[in-house]
Amino acid sequence: MSAGPILQLRDVTQEYGALRPLRIKSLDVRAGQRLALLGMDQGAAEALVNLLTGATTPRTGEVRAFGRLTTEIPDSDAWLVALRQYGLLGVRTVLIEQLTVEQNLAIPLTLDVDPMPEALQTQMRALGAEVGLGAGVLDRRPPELGPLDLQRVRLGRALALDRFGNDLPFRWIEGTTAL
Repeated sequence: MSAGPILQLRDVTQEYGALRPLRIKSLDVRAGQRLALLGMDQGAAEALVNLLTGATTPRTGEVRAFGRLTTEIPDSDAWLVALRQYGLLGVRTVLIEQLTVEQNLAIPLTLDVDPMPEALQTQMRALGAEVGLGAGVLDRRPPELGPLDLQRVRLGRALALDRFGNDLPFRWIEGTTAL
């Protein structure tokens, strides 16, 4: 018997400034499952991500993530903890311009990046290589990078927790560039 869904939406509607609201009758996503949702405009995609992560609650219906209703998240601290269960990748993933690429890759793991501990530096070099960032790129800052390398940094950020000890059963990939 397969495990229950890690994400579950039932009878969800959400206004997001379009002609019609986002409407989802039923959606289940299980660990390890791959799912592509096509035909959504940017506003609908953002509304869906916000619903799935608990950043917003639905106007009607319910969203359950990792066994918990998103309406049960009590405060912003609990939401930030819950958010760590997702690997989010999108063109709006925040990269800190004052930090190097290597430091930006480590942000999901720790804020202790200046100076970066040697063990963490080794991990970030391996992660950078995995996503196609050359050694010379790791010491640069995001404003110095082209679009493809910026997307690789975002991909590395989305994978960081998964690669270094935390299980991320769900990943939302929005507007990616093929690597």
